Amino acid sequence: IFLAVDSEISDTSESSAGTLAKDDYYLRFGGYDNGGDFSLLADARLAARLARETRADETVYIYGGEPLALFLANRRSPSRFVWNDPFLAGIFRDRYTTADLIGELEAGRPAYVAVIRNDANMVDPVDSLTHFERDARLRDYITQEYREVGWLEDFLLFRR
Repeated sequence: IFLAVDSEISDTSESSAGTLAKDDYYLRFGGYDNGGDFSLLADARLAARLARETRADETVYIYGGEPLALFLANRRSPSRFVWNDPFLAGIFRDRYTTADLIGELEAGRPAYVAVIRNDANMVDPVDSLTHFERDARLRDYITQEYREVGWLEDFLLFRR
């Protein structure tokens, strides 16, 4: 079993019961539409878009807990953290601040910033979109440096 984001790879995946459409197969792992906090289909769709619309040397920042999309797209994060839990979790808040994150974004100049909703977890029961909306400094930086290009599944996308 492998995850395919390349458009040249077949849209079907073999299963013991025969051929299954790739999207149907990915949906077996849950999705946002059924109340889950992870969607393999959403990550694969985001990865395909990032791979198609960015160069291999460009970075992409995902504000939320979805490093799989970066892996599938073969893109790096400009941040030293692959997800934002260290930024949100209480023990790190004093050591990794909004200013630190903005500094990493300025240095790495990601082509895209994606903010995820519905990723709340037991460390922090508030999702990343809510944190993003509450952090005026980060929100203002992103909206000044990037243009909002809409939603893809549960990802709010901003393009440089």
